[in-house]
Amino acid sequence: MPERDELTFLRDELDRHRTKLRETQIERDRLRVELRDALSQLEHWLTLAEYRETMLGELRENTDRRREFPTTGHSAARAFRHRPRIT
Repeated sequence: MPERDELTFLRDELDRHRTKLRETQIERDRLRVELRDALSQLEHWLTLAEYRETMLGELRENTDRRREFPTTGHSAARAFRHRPRIT
């Protein structure tokens, strides 16, 4: 291969590799943005799940407390009013 043809071939190869490198960098940047968006969505859903778990825990605690200490209803209030006085 004459030296001029070899230089042309090498320049063409260099240009081809540079083009491929640019395409790869563009794809890498696109994937980074996609990954960042996916991580943001994941963080959103994790935060929402933690919030819901906390709210459900509080609801369970309130329900358990009501079972332990029943609220006084009308019958309890009537019984209190009609009890004999201590003199």
